[in-house]
Amino acid sequence: MYQKYTIPAKCVEQSRWNYRKGKGFKSSSTRLHPNVAYEAISSVGQGSVWNEIQAYRSEMKYNGNIAPTQSYLEMTENIEKETVKIVKSFKNLEDQCGIATFINGEFIGIEFYANAQVWEAMSKDILKAFAIESLRFKDKSFNEKSELNEVQLITALQSLKLKFTSRKGIGLGEVVEFESQDKKWRGNTLVHENSLVQFYIVSKRGGSSNPNQQEQVFQTNISQRYI
Repeated sequence: MYQKYTIPAKCVEQSRWNYRKGKGFKSSSTRLHPNVAYEAISSVGQGSVWNEIQAYRSEMKYNGNIAPTQSYLEMTENIEKETVKIVKSFKNLEDQCGIATFINGEFIGIEFYANAQVWEAMSKDILKAFAIESLRFKDKSFNEKSELNEVQLITALQSLKLKFTSRKGIGLGEVVEFESQDKKWRGNTLVHENSLVQFYIVSKRGGSSNPNQQEQVFQTNISQRYI
């Protein structure tokens, strides 16, 4: 038996719409850093995603020879050695299920999963995304006053005044999406059988502030076979 799913998708390579030899379309484990992810997890926002990738290009001062098709993956490959070095400096703790991320003393976001095994499988890709984010502001001074302890972190999350919407998940469960009233924070979580399977929330810091580009929504189909 086959089950067909329709998955909403967004493009991270604005200027390539045709297959090129040696540059085929394929899956990647590269995660989006928080600013791009902030736009990607919105209900719309294809133009906003492209704007944010362009803003990232400007922030990193990449010249025209780097990722000429505006490929996010090619841009991040340019800093691969630096991100790998950052990721290798972290070690998972016993029973760790996620992280709360601070960059230069500023709270950036949270991602966690229902069990340690899932986190172990996902952690390197997640850490790499936050490493990419850290390199955006590597020259920014450390802000000691903004660092939070565990209790203050929970209080800060409670004070975000999030607006929630929910929808049926593509596969199992229900997806709950949320956004803060000041538009700085956005995230989502998957709930299955009254339990959180995954939780993700990130902040918008700098980047594009004028996402007035024509919005487009893409989707792709996959078939899941049950034996």
